[in-house]
Amino acid sequence: MEADSLPLAIVIFTFIGAFTMPFFAHWQPRVCRPMALGVIGADIVAAAYLLWSVFGSPVIHQDAGGWAPPVGIEIIGDPLAAVVLLLISVILFLVLLYAGGAVEREIPPERVGWYYVLVMLCAGGMMGMAVSNDLFNMYVLMEVIGLSACALVVARGTKPSLTAGFKYLMLTTIGSGFLLFGIGLIYSISGHLNITFAVAGILEAEHSDYLIWVVLAFMVVGVAVKSGVFPLHFWLPDAHSTAPTTSSAILSGLVVKMYILLLVRLLYQLYLGGDEQALVLQRFVLLIGAASLLFGSFAALNQLDLKRLLAYSTVAQLGYIFLGLGMMTGAGLLAAFFHIVTHATMKTLLFLSAGNLTGRVSSRKIVDLAGVGRQMPFSAAAFSLAAFSMIGFPLTAGFITKYLLAMAGLEGGSPWPLILVVASGLLNAAYYLPVVVTMFFGGKAQPVKGDGMPLNRLLPLGVLAVGLIVLGLLPVTGYQIFEQAAQALVP
Repeated sequence: MEADSLPLAIVIFTFIGAFTMPFFAHWQPRVCRPMALGVIGADIVAAAYLLWSVFGSPVIHQDAGGWAPPVGIEIIGDPLAAVVLLLISVILFLVLLYAGGAVEREIPPERVGWYYVLVMLCAGGMMGMAVSNDLFNMYVLMEVIGLSACALVVARGTKPSLTAGFKYLMLTTIGSGFLLFGIGLIYSISGHLNITFAVAGILEAEHSDYLIWVVLAFMVVGVAVKSGVFPLHFWLPDAHSTAPTTSSAILSGLVVKMYILLLVRLLYQLYLGGDEQALVLQRFVLLIGAASLLFGSFAALNQLDLKRLLAYSTVAQLGYIFLGLGMMTGAGLLAAFFHIVTHATMKTLLFLSAGNLTGRVSSRKIVDLAGVGRQMPFSAAAFSLAAFSMIGFPLTAGFITKYLLAMAGLEGGSPWPLILVVASGLLNAAYYLPVVVTMFFGGKAQPVKGDGMPLNRLLPLGVLAVGLIVLGLLPVTGYQIFEQAAQALVP
């Protein structure tokens, strides 16, 4: 298959898998997971080839259904889209590999097959978001992601998960309203839904500059609600902590970042800079990032439940991404892109390893994990590596992100990103290190027994751990890819 047709083919192939799977979900639910693994495995190969094809090459533009833009839906294949496709595919493949046996223990048996249908629907929506250049198409795909993610939260069927899912549904609907209103304003000004034509139409139209900032403000607030950054994070801690382990990994590692793609593609094309409104918007995005970073970290300090600690950590980590976006520079955007990948890897590893650890002690309370690291050294070591990366220890992937953000701020003449990065690193250490110490040195002395987990519950941890080490020790390739993606938006 030609590389030019890969972006759309990956999305269609994934949705075909999602729409075919319900035929097996009721009668043969055991077939659903192997089917999902097969589809996502093929996506990995295709996304890797796409990334190799577009790196250093012209951007791929594909017309869905043969209808050229601005009438038809335009599909794009650039370095950013290719990296996001590969990230989604790899993370989902590892989560699905881990899911064997884990999902069956956390949700009712009659829902297992349908659970994988939801995962595939969510995957298709996220992949479509990565490659679409059409505003309304992106909005529809966001709704697919949001509804399937809500269903993944309530999969257990318990009262806490149902309450969390309902809260998630209500707030994500509010976020959708903000985004739809912003898209409507864009269409009313430009007459187009294709992002490229819409941006050109807005910049050429005669209107007040205030209108551009009103549009972007609606988009920023809508994305902030759906992503779960402070102070619009109310749904996130409950949703991530009550969901099944695999759902938590998908939500925190992937879903909350997908909406940011829309903001990136609009914000950096419409942001003109130099006037008062532009400065206000920039400060607004930076304020969201800084507040989310600090609040999420302080809130995590008070958590006794390990999954709620990880959930509030996600709120803080999203702050890094908004901080990079708010700089409105190529260096800041590069740091944000790098953190999207590193956080997806770190948080997926944290949730999956936490699932092994809390499953052993049948409790999510941190105090009950005392000594579990000596019984499950591999899972505990994987958790610790991801925690050290979150803190930003040198030679870890998290350190690279913090370094890039700090340097981007200093290049822009502001020391605040450096101060925030250092402060957040100390706060991360304050709530992650006690967990690590409790796991390895808490409780009575116990011999090392080995994890006692099946290979499919350990192999994903090993792959993610190796990925973190490679990102930390050899970040050059990733840096080059993200630099090219950032330069395409900020020449």
